[in-house]
Amino acid sequence: MPLFAQFVIGPPGSGKSTYCAAVQSLLVNSHRPVTLVNFDPAAEFVPYKADIDIRELVNFQKICESEACGPNGALLGCFRVLEDNFSWLTERLPTTENPYLIIDFPGQIELYLSCESIHKLIHRLQTTLDLRAVILNLVDCGRCLDSSSFLSSCLTSLSLLVNLSLPFLNILTKADIYRDSDQFEIDLEEMLSCENLETLMVWNEASKFSALHNAICGLLEDFQLIRYELLSVKDPQLLAAVIREADHACGYLLR
Repeated sequence: MPLFAQFVIGPPGSGKSTYCAAVQSLLVNSHRPVTLVNFDPAAEFVPYKADIDIRELVNFQKICESEACGPNGALLGCFRVLEDNFSWLTERLPTTENPYLIIDFPGQIELYLSCESIHKLIHRLQTTLDLRAVILNLVDCGRCLDSSSFLSSCLTSLSLLVNLSLPFLNILTKADIYRDSDQFEIDLEEMLSCENLETLMVWNEASKFSALHNAICGLLEDFQLIRYELLSVKDPQLLAAVIREADHACGYLLR
């Protein structure tokens, strides 16, 4: 029996936990079984009721103290503990038909680029439980107010896509705040497909970085690996559209 999942990642403040809570509410109200998992051991508060919570297995503060390390080092230590206690996780997974997980991951990008435990965890879930997952990379619209910031987000997304090697969706969150904002120097709606970037981007051609910017635009357009979906958790239609894209990407719609 396959295990379907959304892995929700993204920088701190991008709205991961808010998204997870909104999805849980929508699916429960639609009478669709869902299991919500909190994999952020450093979270002091989450706006949802977690069915599985890593904080029950490991204490983030104690890891900081015992290993004399900072927050990033402690997160790595917490996931090593989870890796060593894999049965703790599998014993708590649902046994219903077509189980569907929403997993709320920490926001530190280092975990996904250099943490072997994350990759081993995903591999074990794939091999032992027939995991079929999609990565949802959430990015705050406010981080894309200008051309350079938008390209930076694209490169981060591309790096995560290559490192995680799973179906991948990029989500621009908080659209209700920024959609009609005059703070953007670029057209947000037109940027979603990441096409014609060299035409749409705005920067000083005299800048010493303009050639680099154009080269990055060419890379993104040539390979067409990055595109974005717009999300506002206050807009049921946008939320349902993101869930539908995720269901399609992980194969849930084809079960």
